[in-house]
Amino acid sequence: MKHALPTLLIFALPGLATAQDLTAHGNFRHMMHSGGTSGTVALDTLDAPSAWGVGATAGLRGEIVLRDGEVLVSRGSDPEARLAAPEPGEEAAILAHGTVADWHAVPLPDPAEDDAGAMTTPADPREAGQSAFAAIQEIVAHLMADPDTDWASVDIEALRQHLVDMDNVTLRARVETQPVDGGARFVVTSDDPTVTASIRAMVPAHAATMDGVEGWHLSAEPAEGGAILTATGNDEAEPRIRGLGFIGLMTVGMHHPAHHLAIATGQAPHAHHDGHQHRAQD
Repeated sequence: MKHALPTLLIFALPGLATAQDLTAHGNFRHMMHSGGTSGTVALDTLDAPSAWGVGATAGLRGEIVLRDGEVLVSRGSDPEARLAAPEPGEEAAILAHGTVADWHAVPLPDPAEDDAGAMTTPADPREAGQSAFAAIQEIVAHLMADPDTDWASVDIEALRQHLVDMDNVTLRARVETQPVDGGARFVVTSDDPTVTASIRAMVPAHAATMDGVEGWHLSAEPAEGGAILTATGNDEAEPRIRGLGFIGLMTVGMHHPAHHLAIATGQAPHAHHDGHQHRAQD
């Protein structure tokens, strides 16, 4: 949360400032299709005075905030998510920034008036009631707010089926963990054909997309009733991989919301067991 304000200011730029010279490094769609997260621009030598922007480091190991020309990195390995200057040679996999040419004054409400109103006015309901429904609602709101949405390629049903797969793999699959040098081998199976199909839809796609993240090697192979995920790294990675276990490894990387949007907009296809085309998998 320490860098939440700069990040919020970046997304508020259209209302607070006039931005010019918009620049993008990397290609999100290509990254989703190929799984490639290599660097596209050096951060320690980036020259962008008065620029504001956001991005992700090579290997998706951290977030980038460009704040008034200053490049700051929050690394995923830091539990406190502190912002620091980029290391020598550190690169961005994807980065978008714009130069602020003119700031606009925006009046803020009086906190005292807000507090007084909060005591007499009930808060608007916000809970969607169910996590999968909320995930779909988030994507639909994004698409509805984007005037450039290509509705001919939108497929919210594919996202719903993907969330069914996530639920099956998270809650209904059996996992047998086998230690190997540098990490672990996870045999993920089920006697239920529906859950087996969900395992086979998600595990290979996750391994292909996240191989190399955190410096770990991920691979997948079919197994009776499911699939096998093997994760290995150096000596320091071994206890982390085993501690995370199968489902922890499935969460590593900042790709889940982006994949949900890719699925809903017809990107990165993965054939699904019911004949429906999944556009991406976590």
